[in-house]
Amino acid sequence: MARVFGFIGNQPALTGPLLKTHAGPLRVRATRGSPLGWGLGFYHAGEALLRRRPVDDREIIDLASVSEQIRTEILLAHIRTPTIGRLRTENTHPFRYREWMFAQTGTIAGFSERRARIMASHPEFLRRNIRGDTDSEVFFFLFLSLLHEAGHLSDNSASPGDARTALRKTFQLIDELGIDGPPQSAGGDLMLSNGDFLIAAHGDGLMGMHEVTGEHAVSELFAHDADAPRVSDPASARFTLIAGALDELPNGWTRVDPGCIVTLTRNGAPGVEAFSSS
Repeated sequence: MARVFGFIGNQPALTGPLLKTHAGPLRVRATRGSPLGWGLGFYHAGEALLRRRPVDDREIIDLASVSEQIRTEILLAHIRTPTIGRLRTENTHPFRYREWMFAQTGTIAGFSERRARIMASHPEFLRRNIRGDTDSEVFFFLFLSLLHEAGHLSDNSASPGDARTALRKTFQLIDELGIDGPPQSAGGDLMLSNGDFLIAAHGDGLMGMHEVTGEHAVSELFAHDADAPRVSDPASARFTLIAGALDELPNGWTRVDPGCIVTLTRNGAPGVEAFSSS
C-alpha cells in the first residue's frame, strides 16, 4: 500500500482545518505484517522542510493529525510500504534537493539491474547527494539533472513548463536506457514542487483532486470550530488538493484521468494535459 498526497494554496492559516476536513486521503490502514512508513514535505519561510518516519507500527496512519500544527502553502505527503530500499529515513519520501521536493508511488521495472546506468547520467554534483537506495530518489535526481542541463536548476528559474519538459525527458531517458515500463505506465504516481508550483503525473489506479475556493468554502472549513484562526481576504482564498493511489474517490472530488499531468499553482485553476503531449 502506498499513497501520495499534495496541496497548494494561498492561505497558510487554512492548513490545519483543510487537512482535518479532507483527512480521508491522508489515512491508510497497514496490512498485517507490512509496516508503513511516512513522510511530509512542506515550505516555511522559503525553506523546504521534511518530517519522515521510515517505520510506524500504528495500524492506521493518519497524516492529517500529524500535520495539524503545520502552516504552509504547499505540502507533499507520502505513505509507503517499501518495495525497493531498506526501512530507513534516507529511503523515505519525500526526497529533497535545495527547494525541490519529490514523492512517488510505483516501481521502475528492472531498476536493480540498471541502476548504475541511470546513475551515470547524473552529473557528479547531483550524484553525490543521493543518500538512499530507492529507484524513486534516483529518478528524482535524473529529473534534476535534466533541469540542470536546461539551465533551470541553479537559480530557481524553472517555470511549470520547464518542469513538465524535464519530467517528460526523464521518462524518455529511462526508456532509452533500456528499462521497460516507466513508473507512470506501471501504475505509479508522482508529485514534485519547487515551492512555487506543484506538478503531479498520474499513471493508472485512482487519482483525484479537489478545489477549495472563496469565502463560502472557507466558512465551511470552520463551521464547527469555535477557535477558528483569522483568515485574511477569505474571498480570494484558494487551495487545490490532489491524491494518488486512492481506494475510492472522496465525495466532491474530481477524478484525474490516467496518463495525465496536472499543474497546480497558488492562485489559478488546475491545468490538466496528456503526459505524452509536447
